[in-house]
Amino acid sequence: MKKWITVLVAILLLAFTFMLSACSGVNSMYEKVTTRYGLNETDFEHGWSNHNNGYAKDGEVVDKLLECIPNERQLIHADNEYYSFVHFGMNTMTDKEWGDGSETVDMFAPKNVDTDQWCEVFKRSGSKGVIFTAKHHDGFALWDTKNIGNSENLIRNISVYSNSQTAIKRSDPPSNLPFYVTIKQLSQNIVSTVEQQSYICYFERTNGEYDTEYRRNNGSKRFTLTNPKDKRFTKIDMATAINAWEQHPDIVCQGREKCFTFFNANVKTMLKLPDEQFFKAAYASIILYRKLDKLAKKMALTYKSNVISYTLSLISYIFNKKVDLFAIWELKDLPPYIIDLANDILPKVHSIIANAPKEHPEPRMWARKAECWEEIKKITTDKQINLLPTSYEFFANNEALEFIEDENNFYKPTLWMKLLLWNSKYKMLNRKQENMIKYMRALGNNNNALTKKQADYVKDIFFFAVKSGFQYNI
Repeated sequence: MKKWITVLVAILLLAFTFMLSACSGVNSMYEKVTTRYGLNETDFEHGWSNHNNGYAKDGEVVDKLLECIPNERQLIHADNEYYSFVHFGMNTMTDKEWGDGSETVDMFAPKNVDTDQWCEVFKRSGSKGVIFTAKHHDGFALWDTKNIGNSENLIRNISVYSNSQTAIKRSDPPSNLPFYVTIKQLSQNIVSTVEQQSYICYFERTNGEYDTEYRRNNGSKRFTLTNPKDKRFTKIDMATAINAWEQHPDIVCQGREKCFTFFNANVKTMLKLPDEQFFKAAYASIILYRKLDKLAKKMALTYKSNVISYTLSLISYIFNKKVDLFAIWELKDLPPYIIDLANDILPKVHSIIANAPKEHPEPRMWARKAECWEEIKKITTDKQINLLPTSYEFFANNEALEFIEDENNFYKPTLWMKLLLWNSKYKMLNRKQENMIKYMRALGNNNNALTKKQADYVKDIFFFAVKSGFQYNI
């Protein structure tokens, strides 16, 4: 037995010797700098190494650093050691990492809160003080505040424009408009089923929201089954598909930013929030757009994004917006008769876009022109499909929009006087909005005094007031 132990010890010593020899050529983390401490030595007593960021140990820079001493306030700060931070607010109630300002006051309902116990824990931990966050970026205040007019919009704006912890796209600031908040709620409540597995069509209201929630759920299979990634959609997806359905393919082809801006302008004029029917039709239009994309890819068509936008618009145009979007919603796919129709139309649309006229030789630029849409509307088909009894309009006729677009009404001082009187009773407008309406009242019929940006702002105020109960036509 002793013999085997001796052999084993000898083997271990040989292995250790081999490891040391193998490491002899490995450079140290410390540079070979000659100093008064000698080559490759380290003065651990003073916490110095030969690395020292390249400065000589007895140089002028080091001497200056050694002369630095803390002042009285810095010593007091050092004696405090550390403080505790308390973030207790709306996010505590909603279990969110990053609030978005869409919450309501009644959601803040803390129970069994013992702040004395908190302070006892802080004190035992050695904390010398506590900083309590009374209001964070989402604008929710933990003290009694006066309910100012349009306060919900103010809170949403604080949330939107102070958010520096996530990347914000141009399409993100409108995310807290009631329209998008409602679409989010609908996406979480409308459940679909396939092969006995229930799931939702996840609406990504803000940039990166899906991935954040995926990580929060540790990438669990349960999350991906109930929130399948291929069913996810964004504001840009919705804007693209609905703009195409509403027969504005030239706007869609002008790029994501202009496409979304156009869509959002329509959203802000809506007098009613979207309902379940709106949500299903909107998602069906996205399915239609995505499936057309796959068919165009299979055909190897060039200028694909332009072609599919125009094809969707043409289908909507030929059949007067009566395509059965709800059948597409139920299938989460295209019925065979629409696939047959798309196979007939896609090459025809491609031909007109690819063979751009001499005055617009670049096909992508040609696709941005209203004239291109006029040419494509001449395409016909003999294919028949199932239709709805009436046209589906995402943005129904809006009397308030027609009213305010009329310059005779827009520059009428009596309209704005009426709005000011209404606001004096209901207190819905903030100071900036009220001042703008006062300016409109004083402006009279001088329709050259406003920039487009100012005019759009006035219209936004008007629509907000109408949604809040202002009767402009009495």
